[in-house]
Amino acid sequence: MLAAFHIKAAIKQIKNKDVRMGIGIGKEDYVSEKISESNGTAYQNSGLCFESLKKSNLAIKSNDVDWDEPLNIMLELILFIADKWTESQAEVIKAIIENPKKSQNQLAKLLDKTQSTISTSLDRSG
Repeated sequence: MLAAFHIKAAIKQIKNKDVRMGIGIGKEDYVSEKISESNGTAYQNSGLCFESLKKSNLAIKSNDVDWDEPLNIMLELILFIADKWTESQAEVIKAIIENPKKSQNQLAKLLDKTQSTISTSLDRSG
């Protein structure tokens, strides 16, 4: 999930851009250098999940519907906020994901912003 939101934050830094991802959980039966040649339930679930995306732009599919359903509901709630990130909010979120142990002051220096700007951005980005 962290990787998915890292990708989303990176893409959302580009004006009017977003990303759609279907995450599949399962076995890898065959791994190739070309992902299109790899196989297993993880790949199958990912493809099925991506194909089923309609209004949402991120979902997860495993072989356990009882696990998938509540997780996807939680994702929808998170996406309600994340889909509205501005470019600058996405930049701060990406920096936090990449530097989880840095303080707001350290992130501010890294991004050439003030600590209060980082704090405000975090508040507004949910």
